[in-house]
Amino acid sequence: MKQENISVIIIEPMRLPQVATIKNSLAELQDAVGGCIEVIAPFKDTAVIICNEEAKLLSLQFNRLIGNGIISGTFIIAGADVEDGEFISLTDSQVEEYQRMFSYLEIFITSKSAGGRT
Repeated sequence: MKQENISVIIIEPMRLPQVATIKNSLAELQDAVGGCIEVIAPFKDTAVIICNEEAKLLSLQFNRLIGNGIISGTFIIAGADVEDGEFISLTDSQVEEYQRMFSYLEIFITSKSAGGRT
């Protein structure tokens, strides 16, 4: 059964994770990440990342390193019900774990071409 509101963690670039309760709707999720959503499941439990599908195309600010990739723009960590494919609230232990995991701000340094100079 779909939860009307869900407890999530919102992670913005260069900001500490924030626990929030948001409406469990496509429009609310898209508004939170600034566009079409993409769901990534990089964790060993049922938590997922909901992020902007076009973040890199839109050159959104780099946010956090996840595995071997960088998530750009604001993203959300929510629970997922694997039985029915719905988003659900994070458990208290998940909130604690992911707040701790993402409590470090990451600075990404990029370089531009030296224009043929060495």
